[in-house]
Amino acid sequence: MPPDVFSFIIVTIGSNLSGVSLVSTTNPKNLNQGEMLDTPVPMFGLFQWNLSDPQLHKPYRFSAVLHVPNASGTPFKYRPFVNMSGQRNTVLCSDCSGSSVTVGDATLDGNVPASGSATFSVTETGHMWTEAHTDGYGIIYEGT
Repeated sequence: MPPDVFSFIIVTIGSNLSGVSLVSTTNPKNLNQGEMLDTPVPMFGLFQWNLSDPQLHKPYRFSAVLHVPNASGTPFKYRPFVNMSGQRNTVLCSDCSGSSVTVGDATLDGNVPASGSATFSVTETGHMWTEAHTDGYGIIYEGT
């Protein structure tokens, strides 16, 4: 069975300035290749987009309009907090049964290519394993 590969991008917008509120958002308009967009309640920040199955080399535009209070009336520069993270997951074995699972790991190969692995075991039975490899990244812009 071939591995299941899926990826996602999470974009969160927030503010380090108190009193800032979200006015409106605009989702990407080019989700036409199987991408799925979700806007859950964010764990932190004002708003969050979750884009599943993004396509390589395809730009996605997310935008938000924020209300920034200015009680002093004096002009100032404002930059929101933006956090973008993503992952590509390769699931090699989903719902594999047994008391152990062995995962290949090239960093353990030594002098013999494709020989390295790690085995994870438990004494319990009746549980399922999922073996996955994840490549992740994160970009944070902390506005002032």
